[in-house]
Amino acid sequence: MVKSSGGMKERLFNAAYNSKKQALLNGKNASAIWDRLVFNKIKDKLGGRVRFMTSGASPMSPEVMEFMKICFGARVLEGYGMTETACVISGMDEGDNLIGHVGSPNPACEIKLVDVPEMNYTSADQPHPRAKFVLGAFCFSRLLQR
Repeated sequence: MVKSSGGMKERLFNAAYNSKKQALLNGKNASAIWDRLVFNKIKDKLGGRVRFMTSGASPMSPEVMEFMKICFGARVLEGYGMTETACVISGMDEGDNLIGHVGSPNPACEIKLVDVPEMNYTSADQPHPRAKFVLGAFCFSRLLQR
């Protein structure tokens, strides 16, 4: 959509995006001028009042998370959960600006990293191991079989 808008609009969008990205990487607030010039039009597509977004499905790619934070100007947090665990296993803290993780574990559960080859998750992944296994009092002992 930006590319089809033409040269000047594309350059303005890219300058705004890169400026906000750099501020995000440095833990700073970007200039509000970029929102007024570029991103408020995108925010208006969601009603203009979104302040907070969460995702709890499959992990978002870092590029999608970055895009959402920059273009929607909202806090975007990610968590991890499963039906068998009464939902939340881990979640990002509200002030967490890092991208590419699903936060710290819920204090009510134990997490052990177990390889999941079909998802390409291994406990040997570097710099951040990716695997899953959850144990805790809030986990279902078995699922209802229909």
